[in-house]
Amino acid sequence: MSSVIMYFAVPAAYLCWRRQKNYKKIILASATLGLLLGMGYNIVAEFYGAWITNYNNSILDFRIIGKTPIGDFVWAFLIPFSIIVFYEHFLDDEKVKSISSHWKQAVVAAIFIFLTPVIYFALHPNAKPLPFSYLMAGIISMLPLAGLLFKRRRFVYKLFVISIFYFVLNLLFEISALTLNQWRFPGEYIGWMTFAGVRFPLEEFFLWIIPSTAVFLFCYEMLFDDGK
Repeated sequence: MSSVIMYFAVPAAYLCWRRQKNYKKIILASATLGLLLGMGYNIVAEFYGAWITNYNNSILDFRIIGKTPIGDFVWAFLIPFSIIVFYEHFLDDEKVKSISSHWKQAVVAAIFIFLTPVIYFALHPNAKPLPFSYLMAGIISMLPLAGLLFKRRRFVYKLFVISIFYFVLNLLFEISALTLNQWRFPGEYIGWMTFAGVRFPLEEFFLWIIPSTAVFLFCYEMLFDDGK
């Protein structure tokens, strides 16, 4: 938890202090994309053995349906919150302050996506790990990028700029978390890479560290912002 606070919470808090933000929109988007969509994805990934997270604090390490720690919900909110705050502060003109009309459909869909694995794994708590589960889940999560590349090419430059910054931040976060044993990778993967003394799957690098920022922001623009 110390890593996510240092790399995401503190910088976001500083930018919020520097300039007023549209907190209603940012918090709604962060909760939907992180706490609902992100955690739905995370629950599936953890049950099928893509990764395991650990917390020293007994409260944060309390596991819902036996697998997913409560602490995961904290970073699931803070990561998109940090990305959106950074984006709004430096790159988005915020000419339209209202929330997109698509937000209600997004929230309903996100609730469904979150509850489906919760209910399924509550009824099937002994689900066995799947080989290459990270690869399969990661490819599905990259689908929004298809919309970015083929339908909203004007976003590419802005998202490329912020993705460079968050690539570095995500990589530092990964190194810190693995060094502190905050998570580990017990499953089967297409390969491994070693950087700065830590070892992690290729899927973590190519399906999370590099593209995750663009995925979050594309969903934010399309579902909560003005799409421009």
